[in-house]
Amino acid sequence: MVKSDMKDSGQIFRSWWGDRLHYCWPVHAAGDHSFRWRLKVSIGAVGIVVVSLTGITLIVVAGREAPAGAARVCLLAVPSALWTLRWWLLPWPGEFESLLWVALLDVAVGIHNVIAPDPVLGATGNALLVATGAYLAIFHGPRALLVHAGWSLLSISALPTLAVLGYSRSGDIGVTLVMESVSPLVVACCVLPVVQFCCWLFRRDAHTDPLTGLANRRGLECHLLRHASSVQGWPRWLTPCGRQHRRFYFAAVDIDGFKIVNDHYGHSVGDELLIRTARQLRAAADPDALVARTGGDEFVVVGHLRDGMDAVAERLRGAITAVTNVPVAVTASIGVALCDTGPAPGEGGVVCCRRRLRLSDEAMYVAKRLGGNRVVVAKSTPGEDPSVLAS
Repeated sequence: MVKSDMKDSGQIFRSWWGDRLHYCWPVHAAGDHSFRWRLKVSIGAVGIVVVSLTGITLIVVAGREAPAGAARVCLLAVPSALWTLRWWLLPWPGEFESLLWVALLDVAVGIHNVIAPDPVLGATGNALLVATGAYLAIFHGPRALLVHAGWSLLSISALPTLAVLGYSRSGDIGVTLVMESVSPLVVACCVLPVVQFCCWLFRRDAHTDPLTGLANRRGLECHLLRHASSVQGWPRWLTPCGRQHRRFYFAAVDIDGFKIVNDHYGHSVGDELLIRTARQLRAAADPDALVARTGGDEFVVVGHLRDGMDAVAERLRGAITAVTNVPVAVTASIGVALCDTGPAPGEGGVVCCRRRLRLSDEAMYVAKRLGGNRVVVAKSTPGEDPSVLAS
């Protein structure tokens, strides 16, 4: 029992560590509500707070080590002001640009903490490290947060270390700095990773179908962002050639006669049929494909097209007909559509995916009208509305 729990915990941790949706889903969720612009204003306001703190520092520094001290303090104020202007005046940044801004602020804080004219005044930068850490915890993944935590450890511990070694004017200041550094260090290195992990658990449960363990409709929508926008916001020289142009297939799957199973054998048998069908689809699909239950007896499979669409759909259909330990023979109607996405897709990656998802659903209903237990491939001509053709 203990070994099983440890194995499950390890799988959960690896899923969290390998998750690629951290930046996509909160940005997408914010974009679907009217408060997106308020969120941008709030994020940009962090820079105003830092500029205000550095302004107070300038007042203290003036007359003591100005202008050298003022120049050092401006090292933190200038990037903070640019952060505010960027968030208030420009559209929401891509993932790569977002990470660059956080890296710029982190480096500025680290340098500021070390070369500030007074160690206590230098500690004002620790608050910005906590703020950027909170931003990473919400919008980025655990890897970025881990790098930030390591940098925060170095930056925050540098101040009391230098003070204890005698680089301060007061003999008591080392102990004071140690006490002032403990709180931001604990928050940046311990609290924020735990908060991010808990939020990820809540989001994973919200995106998972409790019966089959597959993604639900909300999870499918979120994963579409990853498939359609896997290279958006990243420079081409950082994008592997294999990811710069990908072809995705969308397969809509509907179990034939599922209502009859529920009516004759009960919902418990129907649930067992859904569970076994989900396992078969998951086993037949590629490891990197997304398999989702979108409602009732309907499933969606999204993956990279490595074979012909007909072959992919037939493999899925054959997997469903191989379902065993149920009182009826299981068949399915499947509709398939293709979506080409690259660095600059003609109609937009997300729009393309949604249209093809709808097209695959229409093809699936054509398959049902043709008697079921068959595959229909949706084809479209560039520049024209998609049309559905039976295969």
